[in-house]
Amino acid sequence: MRKAATEKNPIRVLIVDDSKVTRAVIGKILQEAAPQVKIVGYAEDGASALKALDVCEPDIIILDLAMPAMDGLTALPLILQKKPQTRIVVCSAASAPGAEISVRALALGATVCVAKPVGSKNPKAIADFNSAIKQAVLGLNEAPVKTAPESPRSLAPDLVAFRPRLIAIGSSTGGPNALISLLKDLGKVPVPIVITQHMMEMFIPILARQIGQETGVECTEAAEGLLLEPGRIYLAAGGSHMALKKSGQRVTIALDDGAPENFCKPAVDVMLRSAVEVYGGDIMTIILTGMGKDGLIGCEAVAKAGGRIIVQDQETSIVWGMPGSVANAGLASAILPVSGLARAVRNTLLDVTPRGVS
Repeated sequence: MRKAATEKNPIRVLIVDDSKVTRAVIGKILQEAAPQVKIVGYAEDGASALKALDVCEPDIIILDLAMPAMDGLTALPLILQKKPQTRIVVCSAASAPGAEISVRALALGATVCVAKPVGSKNPKAIADFNSAIKQAVLGLNEAPVKTAPESPRSLAPDLVAFRPRLIAIGSSTGGPNALISLLKDLGKVPVPIVITQHMMEMFIPILARQIGQETGVECTEAAEGLLLEPGRIYLAAGGSHMALKKSGQRVTIALDDGAPENFCKPAVDVMLRSAVEVYGGDIMTIILTGMGKDGLIGCEAVAKAGGRIIVQDQETSIVWGMPGSVANAGLASAILPVSGLARAVRNTLLDVTPRGVS
């Protein structure tokens, strides 16, 4: 794990963009953001970035996607093959095609996507971009102390006989890649799956579509009044909390326009609290990679109701903030690599048949 950044031990950043102006602007934003950020190099395309890796030894790469010669999407897996510990912040145009390719980049291993306000003179759009770039770089340096004991790789005793009626997943930084890996391994299950993933609103519909394509399981963006059905996946919409509500034997989605929680909207805590109101303790909760502590309060409610919680381990998490906070609070039945999560869930679904909520 990387040590906390200081001026003597800075976060080393390589900026890759075909625009000299954009490279300079991003460099200025980051250098003014914090003294612990050091720009160690610039590259104009993917091929130049690959050559620079050994010289610059970056911790984080800001990567444009639309570039001549070798574009970012081509370079991304090659960078990770050469330097697997490098974190990649994708910087792409804030447009429909830009959003589509950005989500593909996340599935290939990019850590986070930031939308570039190309051609925009809107002060808010520019300020939002500046904030997002700074947050992405500084947030990826988050390095919580690992105080939770390692969980056995076999199922914990309290999981063996557990039979959930709902799977609820929370994730943030690095989440799309982990989500797709988990859901592909899991396959179609006999209960609904609800997911809150922190990401920009423009990326949510594309992520939902990509999850469906990658897993073969229908994934739907949350909408008011949408009925939860077994064997389907529901992804929280951007800009609204996803809450569940009970109506007789039916469970539907309610969009909650309340204030952000944990600086997040949608928030994992909102989803989990409402799920407990509907399903009681019959919930399997999975907390994946992500910065911050969103999901901790919700997991406390799940545990108090008798539900079960498993979290992604530190080694396979991009940032062990969300899963680490739950693990360190003693709420997790298992702390597993992302490749082991699906097996743990499948074992709890043995003999499960769809049931009503009463």
